[in-house]
Amino acid sequence: MPENSIPLEDRAAIWDLIARYSFAIDSRDVEAVLACYTDEAEFRSADGAMHAQGKAALRAMLTQELPRAKFQNHVMHHNLTTPGVCKDSANGLVSAHVELDYGSGMQIFSARYEDLYARSSGEWRFQRRQITFLNAP
Repeated sequence: MPENSIPLEDRAAIWDLIARYSFAIDSRDVEAVLACYTDEAEFRSADGAMHAQGKAALRAMLTQELPRAKFQNHVMHHNLTTPGVCKDSANGLVSAHVELDYGSGMQIFSARYEDLYARSSGEWRFQRRQITFLNAP
């Protein structure tokens, strides 16, 4: 295997992480979402509307944001995973669309996640996750 590649088992674990995150967000399961992140992780939106550093801040943001939508569906499409700075890190670019209904009708957004993954306690988790809404008003 080339030095700059990621073993298939690690790729599969990262893809599973992305799926677990999506199902947890849509189920509004704050604890399951938090389990997808390292303790010192960061989540932010590219426009600056959302930002949280560390699990306590993530919990506070999720507790505030998740109940706002009457319906939500996060669908991940393509995932490009590249090696990180060591064998326990990787970078990701994930295309997605997000369906949201805040009570005034369905809104559909195209999105892109820029991720930094870290292996923590033997599990792949998000170290940093940034979402960019590509067609947001």
